[in-house]
Amino acid sequence: MGYYQGELELKDAIAGLERMPKQKQFVTSSHFASSYVGGEGAGKSVALCTSCICNALIEPNGLSLLGRLNMPALESTTMRTFLELVPADMGEWAEAKKTWTFSNGHPVMFRHLDISDPKVTGHIRSLNLSFAGVDEQSEINEEVFFMLTGRLRRKNVNRRIYRGSSNPAGHDWQWRNFFDPDRKPELKELNLGIGAASMENVFLPEEYHTRRKTLYPPDWYDRFVLGSFTDFTDLIYKEFSDISHVWDDSKGWEVFGGRPNPPLEWPVVVGMDIGGGEEGDPWALTFDAIAPDGRMYQFAEIYGSDLRVAPIAEQFQQIMQGRNLEGMAYDYAQRAAAIELEDYDISGQSAIKDVKPGLFKCAQYFHIDPTLVHPFNPRVPGSPRAFMAKSCEHSVREHGSYKWAKDRSGNAKNEPSHENSHSPDAKRYAFHTFRPLPSEIKKVETWENPALDYASKMFWLRKHEADEKEAKTMRRGFSTRQLMHARQERQIPVQ
Repeated sequence: MGYYQGELELKDAIAGLERMPKQKQFVTSSHFASSYVGGEGAGKSVALCTSCICNALIEPNGLSLLGRLNMPALESTTMRTFLELVPADMGEWAEAKKTWTFSNGHPVMFRHLDISDPKVTGHIRSLNLSFAGVDEQSEINEEVFFMLTGRLRRKNVNRRIYRGSSNPAGHDWQWRNFFDPDRKPELKELNLGIGAASMENVFLPEEYHTRRKTLYPPDWYDRFVLGSFTDFTDLIYKEFSDISHVWDDSKGWEVFGGRPNPPLEWPVVVGMDIGGGEEGDPWALTFDAIAPDGRMYQFAEIYGSDLRVAPIAEQFQQIMQGRNLEGMAYDYAQRAAAIELEDYDISGQSAIKDVKPGLFKCAQYFHIDPTLVHPFNPRVPGSPRAFMAKSCEHSVREHGSYKWAKDRSGNAKNEPSHENSHSPDAKRYAFHTFRPLPSEIKKVETWENPALDYASKMFWLRKHEADEKEAKTMRRGFSTRQLMHARQERQIPVQ
C-alpha cells in the first residue's frame, strides 16, 4: 500500500507496463535523458514517478529531485502521485522538507523550478544529483533544463540521468532536444524522445476519449489528446464569433428570466488585468455570472487607459450592486494596485497564472459543444459555455483578435501576443483561478432550475428521492411485493 492511499500502487504500475509499451520504454530507458511527451491521461506522471522510485531503489548513494514549475501544482499532482505509488514501508516522509527518504538512504526532494526566485536558483545550483525529474517540462524554459542536467554530477553512483514528462508544446526546446529528426547525432545518442497519444493508456475508460472529443477545440485536441507537436498559429480562440458567443443585452432573454442580463442571484467571478507600466497598458476587468449549469455570462467590463483606482472602485461597486462576488483574481505582480482597491472594500486574490493551462481552460469554455442547445438562438448548431454581452465591446473585440505571437521571421513562439491580451488575460485569471474544467461541472438537477416555483422544485426533488429509493431497493434484491410497495410510495402530491 502506498504512503498515500490512492487509485494505483507501485506493483500495479509496474505490472501495467506490459500493456503500455511506451511507458515501459520510458521507465527502462538507458539514455542519459529521456522525455515522455503525450496527450492527457497517457500516464506521464505515473511513468515519471515509477522511474524515479525504481532508480532510487538501486542507487543507495544517490540523490533525486522531482520538480515542476509551481509548488501548488507540484504538490497536488506529481508529489501526490509519488506518495500514492511508493509503499509506506519503503522509507519515511518529511513534510516540512518535502523529502522522501528510502530505507537505503536515497532521498527524493520535491522542489518548484521557478528560477525567477533567486533562492531556488542558488539552492539547485549547489546540488549534486544522480536523478533529475521534471513533470510538465513544457512549463519550464531551456535554461532550467540545462541547469538541472548540469547538476547531474554525483559521485559513487552507477548512473546519472534526467527524466521529463509533458504535454507537447509545438516546436519548443523539448522538441529540439528530444524529437527533432534533424538534431545533432550526439543529441540523438544522449536524448530519447517518446511520444504517445492519450489512447496509449489502455486503463482509461472509453468515455474519457469521447468526452474530450466533444469538449476540446480541434487544435487543442490534436495537442492534448493526440500528442501532436504542431505549433499553435493565428487566433487563440478560433471558434469565437459574434453569432455564437455574443448576446444582445438591450433586450430580455428567457435564459435570464426575461431580463437582458443574468439574474442577481447568480454568483460572479471577476478577473482584473491591472494597467499602467512602461507601455501604458489599459486596465481590464471582466465580470462573469455563473449560471446553475456552469455556463459563464460576461455582463460587464471596465476597460481603459489612464484609469485611477477611485473611479475604478466606483464603477466596480455600481456593476456589483445587489450581486454576490464569488472571487476576484489579479496578477500578483500588480499587488500594490490591488491593495489600493482594498481601501474601497474590494478584495481579491493572486491569480493562478499558468498561461497555457489557463488558455486551454478558457478555450474549452469557448468551444462550441454540438451536444448543447444555444441559450440565445436554438437555430445555431451547438453552444459554447461562455458568452459576452454586446455592450462589453472591448472584451468582444480582444477575444476575437487574440493571437499567438510570432518572432521576426514569422515563426510561432508558442506564447500569446501582447496585443489584444488585456481582457483575455483578465478572463483567464478569473476562469483558471475559480472555475473547474467544463468536464468537471456538476450536472444541474431538475429541481435546481431557478425558473421553477417552490412547489415544482419540491415535486422534482421528491421524485428524485423516490427514484433513488427504488433503485436501492432493486439493487438489494427485494421481492416483487416490496417493489410494488415502493412504487406506490411514489404517488407524490405537487404540494
